[in-house]
Order: sequence, then C-alpha cells, then structure tokens
Amino acid sequence: MPYSYDRIWIYAIWLTKERLPLINSSAEIIKQIKGSSSHYINQQSNLIDKFAWQTSYAAHSVSESVVDKVYEYIFKQKQDHQKCSFQAEYLELIKLHSVQTNLI
Repeated sequence: MPYSYDRIWIYAIWLTKERLPLINSSAEIIKQIKGSSSHYINQQSNLIDKFAWQTSYAAHSVSESVVDKVYEYIFKQKQDHQKCSFQAEYLELIKLHSVQTNLI
C-alpha cells in the first residue's frame, strides 16, 4: 500500500571546516536523505508494509528574490489544485510563456 507524505521541507547548508564539499551532487544528497530516513522509519514504525521512497526525485533552484513567492505557491498548491487541475495550470504556463509544444 503506498503512503503519501506531502509536508517534507528540507533546507540544508553545510560546509566542512576547510569549506570543502561533503557531498558532490544533489543526487548524492537525496540518496543519503532517502536511505537514512527510510531506514529510520522502518526501524521506528509499525507499518504493515516496508516503507520505501519512490526511485525518482526532483531538485529545483530559484533565485533568492523569488523565494517568498515560491514558498507561497507551494503552500497554496493543494488548495489551488482543487480549483484548477495540474494539467490546466501547466497549459496556462505554456501559453503565458509562449512555449512551443504540441500539447495545446
């Protein structure tokens, strides 16, 4: 049985003492977070099925100048998608930015 958790926020900044990177890629960071958290959940919970993350993930960056707008968008996303489907919003963005596609 799949489980869905939609309130996971991660904000991480770290450096070594000599300012050398600890991990070289976002893929490695996500791999470590997913591995550690699923191990912890399986050790601590009484789930009938073994907990596992999906194999894929997405990582996005945004300019510091729009962080508040992105936060607000994510915060309101569930409420907004009750009024407008993801597909409708996606098509609206394509039209707004004049993206050439065969979806319209």
